[in-house]
Amino acid sequence: MVWEVDQDGLVVHWTLVGDDLDRVAGKRDAAKLGFALLLKLVQSLRFRSNNTMHAPIIDGGELVRRYADSSTQTYRRGEQVPIRGVVGGDWLELLY
Repeated sequence: MVWEVDQDGLVVHWTLVGDDLDRVAGKRDAAKLGFALLLKLVQSLRFRSNNTMHAPIIDGGELVRRYADSSTQTYRRGEQVPIRGVVGGDWLELLY
């Protein structure tokens, strides 16, 4: 599938408005730009796969998307964060 984008389409999909502006207000310089880009990416991208090896990454992306519009800095108690198969080695031990 080919998706053709013109300048107006880019402006519509990548301009920060409303709450998005509030979310980046506390950031500065490169962090502000990076956060703004990640915010718009999270709102825009959707991934799918029939391969079970990809499931933790896809589940993690969905978790991030669910919380993208939230002002909270932590996930709800009991929220299942897909770590196994994503984080490995010594890092995994630090999480438990």
